[in-house]
Order: sequence, then structure tokens, then C-alpha cells
Amino acid sequence: MINYGNPTIDWYKEKLGNERINIMKKWSFYHDFYMSGNLIRMFHSTKENPWAYIYDFDNVDVKKKMFDDKNNIVPDIVLYAHIHIQYMQKFYNKTLLNVGSVSNAVEILNHDDTIQDMSKTTQSYYTIIEGEYQEKEKSKHSLSIQFVKVPYDINKELEMAKNNRVPQIEDYIKELTTAKYRKDTISQNKSFEYTPPKLKNKI
Repeated sequence: MINYGNPTIDWYKEKLGNERINIMKKWSFYHDFYMSGNLIRMFHSTKENPWAYIYDFDNVDVKKKMFDDKNNIVPDIVLYAHIHIQYMQKFYNKTLLNVGSVSNAVEILNHDDTIQDMSKTTQSYYTIIEGEYQEKEKSKHSLSIQFVKVPYDINKELEMAKNNRVPQIEDYIKELTTAKYRKDTISQNKSFEYTPPKLKNKI
């Protein structure tokens, strides 16, 4: 087991175990498929960088990079996650969509002293895409995108987290109960720069 010297990362790696981690190492950073004539690309953050932050309020020039491809295989629709903020935007005949978070939805901008109840945000968010799977021909079948949010038992989730000694538990409680992101500052300028985590030692 690799030790990153980061208690949070090491906790998750211990929970996953070597067998699951070895399976995940074989996964690609992204996955392409066709649906109802649209090339859809899915990745966690960006096609080549799992740590980048591309926010809903970033400008279009930043978001356009999500469709970049060295082999000129440019998707029509990009689905990503990472920021835990569900949204959809169309530009340049493309669609960018963040699928949301099923257990830890947050808001970056929508906070001030006048907002006391964030229960409409602290729900489970997911996305459903319906169409003809692997159909490459355009204008033959319809495609629909549905945003869904469902209330869930946050107190039960937090009880389980405490029993499992989840690291940074106070930050986790804050996010689940208030939808306020734990980081105070957001760097947008280095979104696409990728520096892999440094390995401290091997066990």
C-alpha cells in the first residue's frame, strides 16, 4: 500500500483496499460513447487532469478547453463531476454538464448572511440521460437530459461517517448541513495544470 503522507487520502485508500485500487488503476481518465447521434465524453474533472476545478461560473474560454482533444475527436456533450455543483450550459453548439453529487452537494457562490435554510441545496443530485445507446446517426432519435434531486437522511449519513472515523469530519458536517464548501479560496487560473500527488514512501 502506498502512503501519500496525507491522512485523508490514506484513509480512503485503506477503505478501498489493494484489490479495488489495482482495478481502478486500469481505468481510463475518460470514457466516450454515442447516444442518439451525439458523441458523449465522461470524465471526473477533465480528460487528462483528475484534480482540475472547472466551476459553473468560469468563463466560456475556460470551459471550451473541456472539449479539447489532441486527436481531434471532439465530443458533442461533456459530462463531468468533481465540483459537486449540478448545472448545464450550451455554447458553440456543444453541451457541458456537471452531473452533481449524490451525497455532498455544495454551492460556491450562493451564500450570504440572509440565507439561513440551505435544505433545497443539501439534497442528493444525479442526472439521467436517455436516448439510443451507440447510435451514431444524427437526427434519428431523440435525446433527453433530466436533472434529479432527492432529499436524504443527512443525520444518518453523518452518524455513519463518525462511526467510521472519516477524516476532516467537521468540514464534512459543514458541507452536508450547509452546502458550504470547505475551502475558503478558489484558484481558477491553474485549473488545467496537473501535478500528481507526491509519494512519501511505500509500505
